Amino acid sequence: MSMDDIYDIEAEITFEHEDPERALIMALYFTHGELHFSPDSHQGWDIQFSKEGNRTLLPSGAILADFWFLNPHYQLGEMAVGRKFWIRRGSVHQGTGHITQILNLERSARKIVHYDLPVEVTFLQAPINNPSRYYSLLYGKHLDAYDLHQGVLFVSHDTPFVQIKKRQKKHLSIQASLNSAMLHQPLTIMYQRLNQQHEWLIHAPYAVDEQATSQPNNAIIARGQDIQPLKTSYGSIIVNLIIEARRIVNAKESLKGYLGFTYGTLFEGENYKLNGTERLLMLEEGQTVTVGQPVRGHLDLHGFAKHIEALPSGTEFVLRADDQTIAKGRVI
Repeated sequence: MSMDDIYDIEAEITFEHEDPERALIMALYFTHGELHFSPDSHQGWDIQFSKEGNRTLLPSGAILADFWFLNPHYQLGEMAVGRKFWIRRGSVHQGTGHITQILNLERSARKIVHYDLPVEVTFLQAPINNPSRYYSLLYGKHLDAYDLHQGVLFVSHDTPFVQIKKRQKKHLSIQASLNSAMLHQPLTIMYQRLNQQHEWLIHAPYAVDEQATSQPNNAIIARGQDIQPLKTSYGSIIVNLIIEARRIVNAKESLKGYLGFTYGTLFEGENYKLNGTERLLMLEEGQTVTVGQPVRGHLDLHGFAKHIEALPSGTEFVLRADDQTIAKGRVI
């Protein structure tokens, strides 16, 4: 097989056609198509095949061939030996395959991706899949960058809002419920942390059903300094929150249902979450991850000037994945 630098992946592929001769021609001369990770997906990745002289026809009728991606940086963290895929051209299904070898995917990605900020990162637990996947980035002015927790809280639609005065400002007192699944923690740990931590943020509500399966956006709609656990009810903790509200009516309208919730030792800053297709972190070539040991890499913020300007050298941040803080870091 060719090991030319332009090819990212080696794969075993079976082309499917009712005419065996046509299937053989496709195997030997197929040039480009879309790679899909499931047979019914709508998201395909453009691939370009090696020339027919660099393909091996296997006794099974499949071929062993190399190909490269138009956007290899999106495949880091997705591609692994043995992973199955489907090939289409337009809307027409052409065949299936699986990865046999990763060739130059990392090198190809490094040629394409533009890095904005060099960083030093220490992983607090083993990276999910690999350290090149996308993460949430949290940063700002804070006392302890790594002591914060994220999840969901629920405010019933018939929950009363009590208006109070506090330091000559208008505040709302509101009750909400939290459970272990919402905060990804046992109930006993939640009680302990809620008693210790006094800062919190409420983000924009989840968009759809009561199962809270969709992701909220990161707009902050309320913040406060106090969390008062009141009682447990059906496996949930009922808490009281004191909300500083500029517009009481608007607050009552927006603070209902399932809401994104961040609490702990917080900060004045941003919660910047990529949309799941971009990659935020790439380690320098030759770096390997050992939990607790710093490694060098880059944050690719895709030209978001406000984040680049807000992260000068020395700024500390955390990276989160699946609602867990997975790494801490600093801009170097």
